[in-house]
Amino acid sequence: MMTKVAIVGCSCGGLGTALEVLKLDRSVELTLFDKKNYVGENTVCGGAISSFMLRELRMEPPSHVIASEIKRVHIYAPNGECWELESESGETYGYVLWREKFERYLAEQVTEQGGKIRMNSEIKDFSELSKYDYIVGADGLRGISTIILGFPPPEDVHVAVQRIGYIHHHPKNRIDLYFGSEVAHKGYGWVFPEGHKQVRVGLGVPLTEKLNLKKLLDFMEKIDAEPISETKAKLIPTAKPPKNLVYGNLVLVGDAAHLCDPSTGGGIANALLSGKYAAKAISEGKLEKYDSYCRGLKRRNLMRYELKRILYSLSDEDFNSIILVMQDFKPKLTRISWAIIHSLITLALKKPRLFTKHKIIRRLTGGETNGD
Repeated sequence: MMTKVAIVGCSCGGLGTALEVLKLDRSVELTLFDKKNYVGENTVCGGAISSFMLRELRMEPPSHVIASEIKRVHIYAPNGECWELESESGETYGYVLWREKFERYLAEQVTEQGGKIRMNSEIKDFSELSKYDYIVGADGLRGISTIILGFPPPEDVHVAVQRIGYIHHHPKNRIDLYFGSEVAHKGYGWVFPEGHKQVRVGLGVPLTEKLNLKKLLDFMEKIDAEPISETKAKLIPTAKPPKNLVYGNLVLVGDAAHLCDPSTGGGIANALLSGKYAAKAISEGKLEKYDSYCRGLKRRNLMRYELKRILYSLSDEDFNSIILVMQDFKPKLTRISWAIIHSLITLALKKPRLFTKHKIIRRLTGGETNGD
C-alpha cells in the first residue's frame, strides 16, 4: 500500500523535507500544502547560510540562488570599534541567498521527483489530513503547529525587521554585525550584501524589547544606508529546543519545531537539517527515531542558547572591552558563531575578572544550561 505524506508549509523546512522523502522513496505519495499564493511569496529573511552547514547537508546551491559569497565579517562594538574576521585560507564563511529563488529551486526539484504542491490551500487543523500516514508540520512559528508546542516565552521570540538599502562603499563579500543597547538591546543589527552596492539591513530584538520602524531607519542612517524598499518583519523562535518533536504520526521541523539558531536567529540550515532527519525517520517507518536523529542539532542549539543569554547579559562597556581585546585575535575558523564562542572563551581566560559573573566557560561547555 502506498505511503501518503502531507507537509504543511512550503518554505525551506517543508520543501527540504519533501525533497529528502522523495529521494529516499519515489513511491511515496507526497503533498505540500501552503496558504500562500506561490512558492517564495513574501519571504522575510537575511538569507545567510554557513559553508559548514552546507557541507553537513551535502548541498551546493546553484549560482543563480546566491546573492553573495562571504569571506569577511566585521563585528562592531557600541563605541564603533571593529573586530575584523577574514578567512586566511581563502575559504568561504558562507553565502547570502536569494531566499525566494532558493525556495523555487527546491520546489522544482520536488515536483520533478513526483511531489505535489498545493498553494492557496490553508490547513486549519491537522484533522483535515487524517487520510495521510505521516504529517510534517513545517509552517513556522505562526502556523497551526503552534498548537502543538505553544508559543515560546516573549524573551525567546525575536522580532526581526529588515529593509533593502544602498551603501556605495560596502564590499560584496563582507557581512557586518552591530551590538549595543542603542542599536539593538539584547539583539543585534546586520548588514548582508546582495551585490551592486545593495544590502539587507536589519535589526532583531526579543519581543520584550521595544522596536519600532524608526529604530531601523535610525540604524540605516548611522551606517549611511539609503532605504530603497519597504520594511518587512518576522517573528523568530530563539528558544531552547523542545524535548519532543514527534506526536503520533506528526513530526515538526524548522521554525515550527523552534529549531532556529538561538544565537543568530538563522533558520534556513536548521530547517533543512531537521527536514532531512524527519525524512529519514519517515522512510524507515519509525517516527520515534526522529528525536534521536535531532540529538546533535538540539545539543548544538542548547549551546547557542547559552551564547545568546551570555550576549544578553553583557553591558555596552563589556562589548567595548571584548572588541578591544579581540581585535588582534584571528581564529582559524570559518564558522562565525564558533569564532565568537572561541573568542569569548579565549577572552575569559585572558581577562577572568571581566567574565567571572557571566560564567562563560561553564555555560558554553554545558556546565550550566538551566536558568540564571
